Amino acid sequence: MTKIHKQPYRLPPPLIPKELLGMGYTCSSCSRQNQIDWITPQPFPKQPIQHIGGNNHYVPASITQVCPCGHFNHIPFPTKASESTWGLFGDEAEREFQEGELPGVESKAHFFTISLATIHRDSALQFQQKLSDLKQAVRPDRAPSEWQLHMTNVWNLPPNTDGFALADKLEKVRFIRNVASLLQKFRPDLFTINVSSCRVLSENDEWRKLVKTNKQEVFATALITSLHLVRSNNKSLIWNFDHNVPPEKRNGSEGWAEEVFLGLQYSPVFTWLSAGSLVQSPRFHIPGSHYLLEVADALSFLVARDFEQRTKGRLSDFPSSLTGVGHYQAFDENGSLSFRWNNGLPFDKFYPRLLTTKRRSK
Repeated sequence: MTKIHKQPYRLPPPLIPKELLGMGYTCSSCSRQNQIDWITPQPFPKQPIQHIGGNNHYVPASITQVCPCGHFNHIPFPTKASESTWGLFGDEAEREFQEGELPGVESKAHFFTISLATIHRDSALQFQQKLSDLKQAVRPDRAPSEWQLHMTNVWNLPPNTDGFALADKLEKVRFIRNVASLLQKFRPDLFTINVSSCRVLSENDEWRKLVKTNKQEVFATALITSLHLVRSNNKSLIWNFDHNVPPEKRNGSEGWAEEVFLGLQYSPVFTWLSAGSLVQSPRFHIPGSHYLLEVADALSFLVARDFEQRTKGRLSDFPSSLTGVGHYQAFDENGSLSFRWNNGLPFDKFYPRLLTTKRRSK
């Protein structure tokens, strides 16, 4: 087995919370005052180590910094209690744009988004039943637990096929809007995070590499953001995603998704945000096999649809604003990350350069 520090990993985007900027330490050898280097990866990934013969773990709560004098300094970080553990469930959506399809953009572009969802345990069963009722109404021949809700499949499905009682586009729109409204009704017990990015192909870029990089950065940012928000509330978390790799290519690995998480464990920021909590690798599941994976799928679909329609000067038939207030983040053209709590994707704030003057429903 390859040693952990020799396994391939992908460094996360250089995101540093504002409260960490300028934070320093005093070298224990020469007394020099230094700022903490939050960007340079640690020599080894900071991983929890399971205690022999039990379920407890030793968790990382410090980093190493090298002073210009050459001395290695051990920098302990503050820890926080964990009152409970949240299970966050995530899914994605993407759109590809050809040359000239985006306003003011002559090159190809790739939009990618990931949504994470969780719900308070007091509302979980009621929400799950309401979602099952909506599924049962549009596919009465099968139990809701026997099939997974994927919004893209529903939207692209020919009328009245595969057991779905959706006769036309209007009925599809009504169903999708009902699902979106269900999310809104369970706020704030239903908590969601959405991260998105649109990258434009430059002359020196390769398309496949651009798409892969975009996905990796959004995935890493979704993990960092959710960890930051959850640990700020003294909670721990477990990430759950749809499988990233097709079954025939999986072989027990999730490919670049695992490499991205390993890269985070090299990051001093990740150790700081963990704050002494047990943060384990994301778990991967059969797509849509949990109702919160279906929620994440729905939100990502709505956000991607919002983005696509707004760049065409249209308003979506089922805007993400129907889902209520959630936490949204996006990278701008300079690579800076913007965020806000908002009633749906704040397209005008996140992607102002892609606004058009047209406004019509589609």
